Amino acid sequence: MKKIYSIILTTVVCLAGFAACTHDYPVGPMARNISLNPDAVQAPADGQTYDVAVTADGAWVADTPDWITVKPASGEGGQTVKVIVAPNNDAERTDKVKFYSAVGDVIITDITLESTPLAELAVIQAAGESQGGGGEEQTISIADYLALGPNTDTYIITGAITRVVNTSYGNFDLTDETGTIYVWGLLNEDLEAQKCWKDKGLAMGDVLTVKVNEMKLYNGEPEIVNAVYISHTKSLFDLEEDSVTVGKEGGAFDINAVVKGNDVKADYEADWITFKGAEKDGENVTLHFEAAGNPGSPRNTVITLSTTTDKGETSTVEFTVNQDGSIIDATVAEILAAEDDPLVLYRVTGFISKVTNLSKGRIYITDYTGTVYAFGTRVNEASDASIDLATLGLAEGDIVTIVGYKTTYVSGSNSTIEIVGYVDGFTKVESVTVEQFLAKEVSAEKWYRLTGIVTKPNAEETAAGNKFDLNQYGNFRLVDETGRVYVFGVLTGYGQPNNKLFSSLGVAEGNEITIVGNRAEFKGAPQVGKAWYVSHKEVTPPEEPEDPGNVATITDAQLPTAYPAEESTFTEGGYEYTFFKVANYGNGIQIQGKQNAYLYNKTAMPSEIKTITITGHPSKDYYPENLKIFAGSAVNPAGEALTGTLDESGKVHTFAVPAGCTYFKILNDTKYAVYLESIKVAL
Repeated sequence: MKKIYSIILTTVVCLAGFAACTHDYPVGPMARNISLNPDAVQAPADGQTYDVAVTADGAWVADTPDWITVKPASGEGGQTVKVIVAPNNDAERTDKVKFYSAVGDVIITDITLESTPLAELAVIQAAGESQGGGGEEQTISIADYLALGPNTDTYIITGAITRVVNTSYGNFDLTDETGTIYVWGLLNEDLEAQKCWKDKGLAMGDVLTVKVNEMKLYNGEPEIVNAVYISHTKSLFDLEEDSVTVGKEGGAFDINAVVKGNDVKADYEADWITFKGAEKDGENVTLHFEAAGNPGSPRNTVITLSTTTDKGETSTVEFTVNQDGSIIDATVAEILAAEDDPLVLYRVTGFISKVTNLSKGRIYITDYTGTVYAFGTRVNEASDASIDLATLGLAEGDIVTIVGYKTTYVSGSNSTIEIVGYVDGFTKVESVTVEQFLAKEVSAEKWYRLTGIVTKPNAEETAAGNKFDLNQYGNFRLVDETGRVYVFGVLTGYGQPNNKLFSSLGVAEGNEITIVGNRAEFKGAPQVGKAWYVSHKEVTPPEEPEDPGNVATITDAQLPTAYPAEESTFTEGGYEYTFFKVANYGNGIQIQGKQNAYLYNKTAMPSEIKTITITGHPSKDYYPENLKIFAGSAVNPAGEALTGTLDESGKVHTFAVPAGCTYFKILNDTKYAVYLESIKVAL
């Protein structure tokens, strides 16, 4: 139900509150039948006053648009009222004066209107002269302008400033009797920005005439871009503030205004707002209200204030009441499925899966249910949207909590679901190698991101109780080029409450996986705890080569899982080899860079070496220029490196060896590591 409060300012001065004032008109039972004579008038552009006979069987009140005044505006039974139509300087306009059944105090009228009026007076007024200065531009109502859609045509629009967003650039709502449109930027006569509002002394409620040259859509909503000031008329209202925010527990609030009219009408539809009285001292008026407690989501309402002078001049302003509410904890999927509503706030936690623009707060948030785009994210609830999220040190992979509302951005045939809000908390996630992870202290509060190959625990680890399970929990050994660590359970995504769904990810032995987890221990042995899944991909495993009798083949089978600190040896195929900084981290034969790493045969081959074939690891790029191959008749040969030939795949590198050579050496003296599948020495 709609609420109207009519406060007569000129009859009595009541500093203690209008509730103590006397009635101007009798109060009786609610009218059930109302008729009007005439029930329609057609007014000229310069305005007119009409006598209208009201016949009623009880108390009534008239509700009018801002360009029509009824005196008296309420009464009981039959009487004649004055209907005053203000001058019109714009397009033809049409509206109705609606007469409702009501009961109340006409000095301070607290009226609950019926859902429909009992009688209506139709008013049609002719168009006035153009305010465009010479008539070159067409004057248009806001409703007609909105009906045009995005355009760059020039028009003249007049309306009241009903909401102020930014007084530097001049961002505000412009309202006439047909509708409201947002103005983004107001220029002065010299087309200068950031000067007009202050220089002209504009304020909410002023009636403003502007020239408009462009209307566009922003987030699907129409707005005027850079309107040009023509003229304005000061409002009969001067509000001290145009909005208030009330806590979710409710409470009292006031509207303070300087009013130059005879009365004040407060009109709104929120049943959680109650009018509590008013005070007047000259032109200074204070209206007292109270908001009820809010058990649900944040909400707001607009109180429309209007006043009229003896000459029929009217002014209307809007006062916004915002009330805090509860924040709904939600998953990404729940936000994606929710209705667009700027008054419903959600709290969602996930990791930053993609950064679009940190300086503008544009990031993607992912949890186990999905991904949502966070647009214009502020660093905290009180901050300006322009503050860079990088000031928090946030980066891709970090865990973040966002509080905001769900909206949908539409551009042509494309749409993007967004959450618009602020950072409510975050946790840094450090990307580390296995070696770095093992060096971290045990902590359930710190998070680390690791990438490696899914492998089975070895015999020693299995004996210690480390199981291999890819069906439910996700227990496996993770290996990278720096080491290996046991992973005890992996959730399917951030926030996943069920830890028995690992098989749904499709991760197999030998895949490369990325996870985030804590540094944990079990019986003194290190492991990754509380881990959750980020991504995985298939890696082609190396094929087991066949060893003909005249070929000596070296694979990673005998290599250690970490680079030895000193020169070491191993035996494979009956031959002893010496190596330095060569190991197997799960990527085959890895020859470290920056250390002059090498491998050569310590035992002479039984016959001359014909060719040496090096095959790059299938999951790594092979750079032939990073290796030097030597051959000779003595152990650890040096001298001039051999020249090889690459096959079409770019992975198989074959070197022809001069006669008489029974020893070879492979050297990496670059700063980059080399990954090999095998080394074959053909005799």
